[in-house]
Amino acid sequence: MNINRTQLDILIEKHKHLDEEADQLSQQRFLTPVDSKRLWSVKRAKLRIKDEIEALKQTQESEG
Repeated sequence: MNINRTQLDILIEKHKHLDEEADQLSQQRFLTPVDSKRLWSVKRAKLRIKDEIEALKQTQESEG
C-alpha cells in the first residue's frame, strides 16, 4: 500500500507539472507548429496520467 501511495504522489505531481505547462502554452498568442504539437502531447500525457491515478485509487479502495 505504501508503494501505491508513493506512486500516486508521483503521478499527481507529474499531472500538476503537465497542467502548468499546458496552461503556459495555452496562454501564448501564437503557437508554432512545434508548440502546438507539444501542447497536444502534454494534454495526451495528462489524460494518461489521470487514468493511472484513477486506477491506483481504485486499487487502494479495493485493498483498504
